[in-house]
Amino acid sequence: MATYLLQVTLSWFIFLILYFMMFRKETFFQLNRWYLLTTLIAGLVIPLAKYISVNTLFETSPAVEYVYYLNQGFDQFEVTVTAAAENSSFNLSSLLLLIYSIGVCLLIVRFLMGISRISTIYKNGETSSYHQFELIQSATIQAPFSFLNKIFVPKQLDFSNQSSKKMLAHEQCHCEELHSIDVLFVEVLNILFWFNPLIYVFKNELKSIHEYIADDYVLKFSEVEAYGQLLLQNIKPVPNNFLENQFYNSQIKNRIMMMTKIKSSKTMLLKYATLFPVLLSMCFLFSSCDNGKATEVVVQSPSQKIFKEVDEMPRFPGCEDVADKEEQKACQQKEMLMFIYSNIKYPAEAREQGIEGVNVVQFVVEKDGSITNEKSIRTSGGGTDEECLRVVRLMPKWLPGKKDGVPVRVEFKLPIKFKLEDNS
Repeated sequence: MATYLLQVTLSWFIFLILYFMMFRKETFFQLNRWYLLTTLIAGLVIPLAKYISVNTLFETSPAVEYVYYLNQGFDQFEVTVTAAAENSSFNLSSLLLLIYSIGVCLLIVRFLMGISRISTIYKNGETSSYHQFELIQSATIQAPFSFLNKIFVPKQLDFSNQSSKKMLAHEQCHCEELHSIDVLFVEVLNILFWFNPLIYVFKNELKSIHEYIADDYVLKFSEVEAYGQLLLQNIKPVPNNFLENQFYNSQIKNRIMMMTKIKSSKTMLLKYATLFPVLLSMCFLFSSCDNGKATEVVVQSPSQKIFKEVDEMPRFPGCEDVADKEEQKACQQKEMLMFIYSNIKYPAEAREQGIEGVNVVQFVVEKDGSITNEKSIRTSGGGTDEECLRVVRLMPKWLPGKKDGVPVRVEFKLPIKFKLEDNS
């Protein structure tokens, strides 16, 4: 989980750097809006690329595949590692989880209070229709704002006034563009990733873009100078609900700067094409990472070919003098069990977090019986994958697998189950 969170942070950081360097000053407001939303989602998905790589999409499920190979030498062989459940009243993982949970709970309460405030204004206000939206007049608010398909205005607002019409048009644009959906989406991510400072940067930039889009809509029938004066004349501190799209806010200076800015040339649109190679590069980077190491790409010659099906599967050493094949299988299973049980340890992190489950380690038994290409293809987390790999690397040389009587390289999968038991 820690690795995933770091990769999400790295992804968001790269996307924000690209945004601030190349796109933020452009007047393609809709493109910038979708850039921020897309990269927010991409930052969450790209670190998962290694789990949905092309190879794994077409590979047989490990849960089924390993039974086939192990049946060649061991009857549904599975190593079960047990340990007493951790009863310590304090540990770092629990403390961090507690802090995270408190933060999530506080933000959920804040979110519900924001919804409750809007709901109260809606219930107590006077409702009418404005174009295809609901218009709510309330004496409890000081400035217009919108939420979903509802526009909220002060009760004393004069609808015949040109300034009021511009304000309503501004809020109408927020409703038409479904900006509240963006706000709600980012707020959910803010609750889940409250500890990550980059989510707040995304949130602030997206709200700014919303205002630029709504301002640009009003400027289609209004002069820049007159609209700018309207904003400047009404600069005043107004209580702000984080879920609302408010006409007056602290971004007025930036809004006026963007209104007076010369429209970006269409040739600048080409800059947005840089996002695609960045996305592909990051997908390749994260999908190539396995336990902190880049996947080594090797062009195999026929002599290096790795077999999955052979005439004689690799065997764990120590039972060569047993003549009967069935007895030999039992002996080999016992030898491997003894080796693993005498070397493996239940990771402390997994015990503290109560982690159980089946890990699957894949490795290659070479022609000389040595173990290479060890990697974890299924993990329960909590350091169990590292522990399985450590033990596999300690294994002695196996008896190599054979095809047509000749030793060959054979891929092998070993399931190791971690299970906690009560101290009683």
